[in-house]
Amino acid sequence: MAKAAAELGVRHIAELEINEFGTPMLEDMMAKAKKIASNEILVMLNPDIILTNDFIEAVQRVSEEIKKAPKNKFLMAGQRWNIDIKEPIDFNDRNWEKRLNEKLKEKGKMLGASGMDYLIFPRDAEFRTSGIAMGRAGVDNCLFYQAKKMGMLTIDGTRAIDIIHQNHDYPQKRKVS
Repeated sequence: MAKAAAELGVRHIAELEINEFGTPMLEDMMAKAKKIASNEILVMLNPDIILTNDFIEAVQRVSEEIKKAPKNKFLMAGQRWNIDIKEPIDFNDRNWEKRLNEKLKEKGKMLGASGMDYLIFPRDAEFRTSGIAMGRAGVDNCLFYQAKKMGMLTIDGTRAIDIIHQNHDYPQKRKVS
């Protein structure tokens, strides 16, 4: 992981609190991310997601608009598209995004509201995440519920952002014999 992070020019946080199943705990992950973040807007994104340029554009638009709001607190999320991707994507090809969007329109399927694989929020947002493990069903919905309860502006980015989830197996859902 550390080698891949170095190649990509990103920081890898290796030491995270985990539960009895080895799953990272959300509270520790968020606290460490907030501590090292250099930006005011944070993004929590599942690793099996492909982003296109519409993501950055939408985050920038929301960030500018939120600065004008009295509270400045928000949580943005949206539904994802599921698609089979069997071949590597050549991100050096200038048309990769266009081809992927065409494939998405032809073969992609949008998941319901349970499939929000990204969350965008200000660094100083305070969520109650004690006891919540990352990468399990309901994490995104739990944070969205909390944001609404706290009076934060909640933004549905589904129509502005095409979040692309690569279909894959879920080993944690396999039956053990």
